[in-house]
Amino acid sequence: MTDVKPTSDGLDELRALSSLIQDSIEKISGVLSSTGKTFPSTHGGLSMSAESVRSVPEIASASAIGCAAATQLLAVLGGPMNTLIRAAMSGPVVSSLNAVSEANVAEALREAGPQGAHAKDLAKARGVDAGKLARIMRLLALNHIFVEKAPDVFAHNTASALLDTGKSVEALRQSPGTKHNDTLGIAAIIELCTGEQLKALSYLPDVLLDPKRTSSGEVNETAFNAAFKTTISAWDYFELPENSAALARMTKGMEAGKRIAPPDAILRGYGWEKLPEGAIVVDVGGGVGTQSKKIAAKCPGLKFVVQDREPVVKAAEQFWADIPDAVPSGRVILQGTSAGTSTASFVTDSKSPAHDFFTPQPQKNARVFILGAVLHDWSDDYALKILKPLREAATPETELVVVDSLLQYLADDSNVADIPGSEREKPPAPLLPALDTMSYAGDIMMLSMFNGTERTISQFRDLLAKAGWRVTRVHHGAGLTQVLGVQKVIAVPI
Repeated sequence: MTDVKPTSDGLDELRALSSLIQDSIEKISGVLSSTGKTFPSTHGGLSMSAESVRSVPEIASASAIGCAAATQLLAVLGGPMNTLIRAAMSGPVVSSLNAVSEANVAEALREAGPQGAHAKDLAKARGVDAGKLARIMRLLALNHIFVEKAPDVFAHNTASALLDTGKSVEALRQSPGTKHNDTLGIAAIIELCTGEQLKALSYLPDVLLDPKRTSSGEVNETAFNAAFKTTISAWDYFELPENSAALARMTKGMEAGKRIAPPDAILRGYGWEKLPEGAIVVDVGGGVGTQSKKIAAKCPGLKFVVQDREPVVKAAEQFWADIPDAVPSGRVILQGTSAGTSTASFVTDSKSPAHDFFTPQPQKNARVFILGAVLHDWSDDYALKILKPLREAATPETELVVVDSLLQYLADDSNVADIPGSEREKPPAPLLPALDTMSYAGDIMMLSMFNGTERTISQFRDLLAKAGWRVTRVHHGAGLTQVLGVQKVIAVPI
């Protein structure tokens, strides 16, 4: 270990970080005082209406700065050894979170009431060991998930209450496979992240250090493949009949991830209302059509084609049922309900053939192609296989709207200064340039599961150019916070 002379005074950094935290609190207080609302505590019952104040732009921005400063404060105060150990010891927290969710503890605590319940009673929900469960919950309580009200007696706080599916313990015992049906999907996304994805992440070093797999972009040469000892892709693995419950959970979790975004996220940064009457919007890999449905409600004159794999689109017709005649009239086409291919300029059968986005694009006169949270699932080689068929099907007026997180380097990148919208508001010193750590963690999850990747603007520009697209602008959204679903890359045919 080399002894290096410090280049800055840590006490000055501490004072600056403390000031940022205090300023953030004062800004939040100022907004709340003008509205008569209060800031939710981690204790007490969960109120989604009370939590909604966090989405107020001024509060969201102040909170992001405060959280980033607090995280950096931990690193400065704790020192290098503590920083490393905290990172290395994060695994038990993640695994414990999966354990309590799978053990239906959240539902058992709801049934017990605000006074909470002893671990021996909570353990009965899934027949697990009470002593081990108490230790697991105590670790989570130390991380502000659950509260220990008396020795081995636990209760909900606002974070743990989000794990509750609203179902009874008995219902979950009788039908465990339907746990995530008719829910917001929060428990589903937590179980996905702390279950299959955690197992895959544990094998990431093995794959990275393997000379045969380290540079692979193949979907079946991933950490997931190593963890689950399979030679098929994660997508195909989840669609095996024996994994139907896991597929349902993953689908629900992915839907929940999209719901985290503001309801109007897809509407921001692109002029959907300026498209001509009857313009065709093709939602490529669009699932049940969550994004398209929001645009359709805003712009009734547009037509939509929602394309995805057959198992995903099966539920789409019910999803669209609350917009009368959307599917029956042919205004919305759901491609994924049967096998086959189509070459029609606009498919008029609302139950048209399924579409694989690696094959030629059947829609030849689309005004817009949407790729919403699609490209991050794939390495560059596969992303090109998705983008090139869209370019071949594009008209001179077609635009491509890519909705994905836009990562940034933690150093200045002047290579994209010529792209309109590329400049971002910079956080105040001494914070790091990127406040949103979740997108970077998500990037490594994509890597471990699919060899996928989140991308920077530079990487998107280079990738799209190889497929025959030119980036015309990007959209970040207002403020410092990186809001899920708001960031977009807009491109046109070269």
